Amino acid sequence: MTTDEIEVAIATQDITENACVATPTLQWVVLYLIRQVFGGPEEGGWWYEAGEIVTDPELYRDLGGLPRAFLDPVDAHAYRRSLFEGEARLNGGRAPLHSVLSDGLFELQVVGGPVPPPHFPATRPTYE
Repeated sequence: MTTDEIEVAIATQDITENACVATPTLQWVVLYLIRQVFGGPEEGGWWYEAGEIVTDPELYRDLGGLPRAFLDPVDAHAYRRSLFEGEARLNGGRAPLHSVLSDGLFELQVVGGPVPPPHFPATRPTYE
C-alpha cells in the first residue's frame, strides 16, 4: 500500500467518524506503542491489540513532531499525515505486530477528548 493509499484510507475512515461530533472536543495527534496482548486460553488462545502512549522525548525527536491538539479533525489528520515518514522511520526494522518476534509497532492516532488516553483499551476485553 502506498503512502497516498494510506492517506486516502485514513481520511475516509477517521475524519468521517470524528467530524460528526455534536459538541466540540479536542482532537489529539499522539504516538502509541501498539502490542499484541494475550487475552486468554479459550479456543486455543486469543490475543488483542493494546496501546500505550509514548512519552520518550527522543522518540518524538525521531518522529519529527510532538503530540498536538486541534479543534478541527481535518487539521488533526493533516498533521498526522505530515508525520507518516517519521512513523515509518520509527518502525524501520521492527518485526510485524503479529510476529512472535514483535516488540510492538509505533502508530500515530487521532483521539478525541480533553486529554489523550494513556493506554487503550480502557478495559481488558473478554472472550465471548
